[in-house]
Amino acid sequence: MHGHQPRRAKVTCLPAEDLRCVWMTAGLLAYKLCDRQLDCEKCPLDAALRGVDMPGPAGGTKLPVEPSSWEFPDDRLYHPAHAWVKAIDGNRVRCGLDMFAGELLTDVKSIVLPAVGSRLKQGRIGCWLAADADFIPVLAPVSGTVVLCNGDVQYCPALMAESPYDEGWLIEVRCRTSLDQQENLLSGREMKELADGQMASLHEQAARLLEQGNESVGTTLADGGERLTDLRRALGPERYRRLLLGFLA
Repeated sequence: MHGHQPRRAKVTCLPAEDLRCVWMTAGLLAYKLCDRQLDCEKCPLDAALRGVDMPGPAGGTKLPVEPSSWEFPDDRLYHPAHAWVKAIDGNRVRCGLDMFAGELLTDVKSIVLPAVGSRLKQGRIGCWLAADADFIPVLAPVSGTVVLCNGDVQYCPALMAESPYDEGWLIEVRCRTSLDQQENLLSGREMKELADGQMASLHEQAARLLEQGNESVGTTLADGGERLTDLRRALGPERYRRLLLGFLA
């Protein structure tokens, strides 16, 4: 009597010569082999996961995420560490953080502003931002004496990211000289050019950090899952803090 032979499951082995995608190695994709010899600069998947545009036919430059949506109003000046200053009355100026900083600091839980009467020096620490156990220093954009602090942003730190140029301002400072006599300040156009380049650099550095190991990556994604855009969660608080300090301090 001849019975039906059980059908054996087909087993697929991963050939030794096949290359694993760097995002699979980093733990952000469950399974993806590379068919481009690890030439990530020309890979559309790599571009999508890093949030950049692919180079065009003429070899265009990779762009940061939605750069056209960034605003750097021309009615104020900017410090390269991403703080803005706007003249209020004579040598009295209002200070805050620009949209670049706001997009990177969405997890701030509290803001430690300097006391009224404190003297600030341009390029040195003016205040601190706290996110969980992490503290991010903010450099003073100008030298002068603090005359007013924004109590609203201390009560609701989210204003710093939601309305960086209006309700989210930080302090007012009385300077010894007018803004046009202060050094190291950029126009809105100059600041946007700087921020565009820095955001592209930030994505590249973050991708390299993710490739170094997945012990701090956090929740991983299966193929076809939602793109991970929270760099702080992906890198872990300490690595994310070190990355930010390269642009904000």
